[in-house]
Amino acid sequence: MKSVHGSNRWLLTGPQRHVPQRLVSYATRTMSARYAFQSACRLTVVLVAVSLACGTSSAQQAGSATGSGGWSMPVQIPTQPMATTVSTRGPQQIFSDSSLTSAAGQRSGADNPISDGVRHAGHMARFPVRDEVRQATEGVWNEYGSGRPYDDFEQHPLTWQLLPDGLLFQSYMAGEKEPRFKSSWVYASGDQWFWDIALGGRVGIVRLGSADRVQPQGWQLDMEGAAFPRLDPENDRDMVSADFRFGVPLTWRSGAHSAKFGYYHLSAHVGDEWWIRNPTFVRRNYSRDALLAAYAVNVTDQIRVYAEVAWAFVADGGAEPWELQFGGEWIPPYFNGISGAPFAAINGHLRQEVDWGGSVNVLAGWRWVGRGNHHVFRAGLQYYNGKTQHFEFLNESEQLTGLGLWYDY
Repeated sequence: MKSVHGSNRWLLTGPQRHVPQRLVSYATRTMSARYAFQSACRLTVVLVAVSLACGTSSAQQAGSATGSGGWSMPVQIPTQPMATTVSTRGPQQIFSDSSLTSAAGQRSGADNPISDGVRHAGHMARFPVRDEVRQATEGVWNEYGSGRPYDDFEQHPLTWQLLPDGLLFQSYMAGEKEPRFKSSWVYASGDQWFWDIALGGRVGIVRLGSADRVQPQGWQLDMEGAAFPRLDPENDRDMVSADFRFGVPLTWRSGAHSAKFGYYHLSAHVGDEWWIRNPTFVRRNYSRDALLAAYAVNVTDQIRVYAEVAWAFVADGGAEPWELQFGGEWIPPYFNGISGAPFAAINGHLRQEVDWGGSVNVLAGWRWVGRGNHHVFRAGLQYYNGKTQHFEFLNESEQLTGLGLWYDY
């Protein structure tokens, strides 16, 4: 028995010509069905590769024509089961699985044009789909990075940017000396109300990194500054004291990990009106110039933890060199527009100047994220317990409970 022209159609020669005709017909039909099945598989694989490649090319042309810098039309990835694969697997699994080419009778080597075509089409299809999801859910990915998938298969191009949008290292939500806009009305345990305010913020100066506004990567030099006055609403809103902070942090971010290194100056001042009412008070010239290092990680899409250490190379007015901060934040990874979403945060602050005592600050409430600029506005409850957060009264303790508003760039 031999083949003709390498096909699967067989001729009977020699003694085999006496095989009954019924067996010959059955064998011929079986070989023909196998040949048809192999041909259909090859054709299916080729059509899938060509379809995906054409879809990717069309999406690229549409994105280029609109000038959006992204993909303006999706690439349809087949979800129905084909002859040799299961539709429940993801596109990356399908395109990297050698079972497609194996079932078609092809080798899965580098010299296989069909296998290479499918692999290339699958690789090209990942990025349009991901970019379309990014555009559709841009509001979900808030400035704290929660809800954003941290994938490793895409490399972010690094470019120099002057005055970039967004921050690589987010301010601590419950940090009492973080530069931001804040207004909180708190009741002290000593039967007194205070109005605590923060006027400031932190912005980027120059970045070597990605241009992503939602989750930028790379290195960035920031500038920060804020005033922290405390007013006495029971005495014509006289200013009790005011602390001032200025800093220049260098920040870094890669995926879920971020870090901060920098310098800051902090000084405390007593209010003139309060001092007039309390002439026996002995003011202190509290100030510190410190270097800091901090690290934060999004352990899940909803939880971020951090730690910071600072050392003051210049300390005056009762200040001591070392201080520690640490805490955690919970931010659900979804965007509800005007409805907002809940949040919770806690921050611990230990200071050498008060014999390693310190304070704990707890916040919980509701937050809203700007869809275009990703600024964050929060409203909620505050509980503070420990050494005072106004360093002119360094050794005093306080327990505060109240309401607050916070705004972060």
